[in-house]
Formats: sequence, structure tokens, C-alpha cells
Amino acid sequence: MPKITTWILLCGLATVGAGQSIIFSVLPPLGRQIGMPDYQVALIFTLAAIAFMVSAPYWGRKSDEWGRKKMIAFGFLGYAASTGLFGLFGDLGRFSVITATSAFLLMTFARLCYALLSSGVFPAVQAAIAESTGEENRSSAMASIQAAYGIGMVGGPGIASLLVVISITLPLYVSAAISAVAGMLVLVVMPETKKAKSVDKAKIKLKVTDSRIFFLLLSGFAYFIALSGLLQLAAFRYQDLFQLTPELAAAQTSIGFVCSAVATIITQLLIIGRLRLAPANQIVIGLVSGASAFFLMTLPEHVWQMHALFVLFGLSTGLMTTGFNTAVTLAVDKDELGAVSGLAAGTQAAGYVVGPLLSALLYQMAAEVPFQLFALLLGLFCALVLLRWKSIPGQPVQPAEQ
Repeated sequence: MPKITTWILLCGLATVGAGQSIIFSVLPPLGRQIGMPDYQVALIFTLAAIAFMVSAPYWGRKSDEWGRKKMIAFGFLGYAASTGLFGLFGDLGRFSVITATSAFLLMTFARLCYALLSSGVFPAVQAAIAESTGEENRSSAMASIQAAYGIGMVGGPGIASLLVVISITLPLYVSAAISAVAGMLVLVVMPETKKAKSVDKAKIKLKVTDSRIFFLLLSGFAYFIALSGLLQLAAFRYQDLFQLTPELAAAQTSIGFVCSAVATIITQLLIIGRLRLAPANQIVIGLVSGASAFFLMTLPEHVWQMHALFVLFGLSTGLMTTGFNTAVTLAVDKDELGAVSGLAAGTQAAGYVVGPLLSALLYQMAAEVPFQLFALLLGLFCALVLLRWKSIPGQPVQPAEQ
């Protein structure tokens, strides 16, 4: 694949990542401005996550049938259209052109369209880049994909903070426009990587229960439950542990998230490429550091200590997500890359459905319980990975130059 195509795909993923974080930043205050109850805002997020979980595996399989180019362009353009509609319905609601209930229903519809139309982008991009790089460089390729999305997630709130001064929905329109440009560039520049007629459709009906990937998907599901649970609880933990005002809690939580995201990106762009760790090593170190971070989050006495633990968890996320995606793509045949990437994306979405709900319930029982449980969960899967070490695909060693 030409380098310009790879850069277009990675920049497009960064745009989608930025759009995701912009939604998280913009929707809560936008919903209140429209007059939505907070539970309706949460429901929009939850329904979209469920739709993403269901549709990502389907579009992953379709990318094996239709070809990566069509699927990626379709996803970027679908993201652009749905995000633009989301902003439009938000504007109609906040200017009282439609009622708050109508705005909720229409914005939910737009967000479901986002999940159903664009959930194939990540699996198709992952499969396309995996095909073009070769197995010996798979970890570096997966790390670059995760880092591109992460850079967008970090940059999104910064972009939003500049644009919301003009209009609270302007960041949504800008994100949609950039994604539309990415989709058009894919159609013009990207060569087709897979012809539909060359694929045996019976072969790519990959199932979650396939013995090659079941344990890996289960491990990823457990990790994403813990990760999404932390995202849900972080602000509460900062506020309750250090007795902060809501404004200070939001500020310190933002700093913690930035620390974590920067650590993740550095891990993916610098550490993984230099150390060339096997996928199993990445997964084990990611699980150990994640479990350690959760356990230690019950103990901090100072805010800076909590920030440091978010750095540790960022290291965990960088290693675990890269190792997980590398392992699942190495476990299957080349004609199944789209299908397995879709299942991996669906696994992440499933974790994001379960994690916030579970963590909120546990936090009401006692503030330390979810952190202790997630530490135990990640520690348990670390032990299971060690027991099943030989079943986890290894990355071929790149031949030394003569």
C-alpha cells in the first residue's frame, strides 16, 4: 500500500477518534441546553455502543467480501453524514425549533446511524494495514493504528474548546467535514486491496467461539470492561478521594486523562516499535500494569499520585490494546482479517456497554470495590494468559539483513 494511502487512513482514524471525544465533551452540556434529562444523554451513548457492538463484526466480514476500499470510504462518509445530522438535530433542539423529546429521539437516531454506518471503518483500516505490512511488522502496524485513534481522542477536546466559543455544535460539523474529505480521498487515492469475487464467503463467517480467537476476545472483553469502568469512575474518584469541588474535579480528571493518553501514545509509537515485544508479552505486561494501577488507585493521598497512576494505566492500555489486536490478526488467515478485526471492535464496544454500568453499581456499594474487582479481574486474566502462553500467536522475527 502506498505511504500516502496509509497516511490518509491514519488521519481519517484520528478524525473519527477526535469526533468521539468531541461527542463526549459536547453532548452533556448540549443536552442540558436543549432540556434533556441526564439519563437521556447517557442513553444515547449506551444505545450507540450496543449498535456498534452488533454491527462492527458484520461490517468486518463485509470488508473481506467487498474489499477494504469500499468499506473504508463507506464508513468515513457514513460517519460524516451521521455526525452532521447529529449536530443539526442538536441545533434544532437548542433553538427550540423542535421539542426536547423530539431532539432526543432524532439525536439518538443520528447516533445509531453513526454506529451502524461507520463501525466498519476501524476493522477495515486495521485489516488493510495488516495486509500491507506483513506479519513480522504487525505489532508496529497495530500500534500506529491505535496511536492515530488515540491522538484524535486527545486532540478532540482541545479542538472543541476553541470552536465551541463560536457554536457548541461547530466541532461536530468540522469533524463531519474532515471525515467526508477523508472518505473522498480514499475513493480517489486508495488502491483496491481485495476483490469480493476472490473470497470464499463460507470461510469468512468467523465466530466468536472460534478456538483460535475465543480466549483472546474474552481477555480483551475483560480489559475493556475495566478500561471503560475507569473512564466512568475517574471524576467521581478524584472528587471523593480529595474532596474537590465539581469544577476542580473536572479539571484534575482532565489532567489525568491527558497523562494517560500521552503515556499510551508514547508506548505505541516509541516503546513497542523499539522493543519488538511478542504479542503475549505485550498482553501480560499490559494486564499486570493495569491490575497494579487499579489496586494502587485505592491508596493515593495526593492528586499527583493519582495522575502518576493514570500514566501507569496509559502504559497498560498502549501495550494491551496493541498486543490484543496483533494477536487476533495473527491468529487467522489473511482472508479473515476483516472478520476478526470486526469481532475485535465489537468486543471493545461490548466492554464499553458493560463496564460503565457495572462500575457505577459497584461504586455505590463502596468506593474501593470496583477498583479492587478490576485489579482482580486483570490479574486473573494475566494468570490465564501465562497458562495458555503457547496458544497465543507469536510475531515472526524479521530476517536480519545480509
